[in-house]
Amino acid sequence: MWPTPLDALYNRNWFREDNGEKLAPVSGANPLVHEVFIVQLVEYVPQLKELLDEHLKDNGELLPHYFFGDLTRYAVEQVKKGATKAYEPLARLLIFLEDGLKSGNADVKNLILASFVENLADEPEAREQIKKMAGPNLAKALETA
Repeated sequence: MWPTPLDALYNRNWFREDNGEKLAPVSGANPLVHEVFIVQLVEYVPQLKELLDEHLKDNGELLPHYFFGDLTRYAVEQVKKGATKAYEPLARLLIFLEDGLKSGNADVKNLILASFVENLADEPEAREQIKKMAGPNLAKALETA
């Protein structure tokens, strides 16, 4: 049985073992910042829990930029289904991303811009609909993407 996202993220060893030695993560970004942001996102939009569980099952760990690719595809699917009301999960997702762009640190902003906004470049119709629903920071990022 796979751990829940919170179990997997809060109770993991932050270092990887390679031949018995402890090694720090290779990435220049702070993995804890990304992971905490994603856990908070799933707590704010509980409908994303299944998406995160599937990501953890498929990858064995959280890969933040890959997960945000999954998140982008989820957002596009929601737009195509017409799920654009303020009370729906897509709206809550966009509110959370807006807050991340407004008050997140550089790692969080980069995650949103590089792995959500940029992934929408291939979906112009969905990007336009999401831009209409987005707050000012996210809408500006989508305008210039």
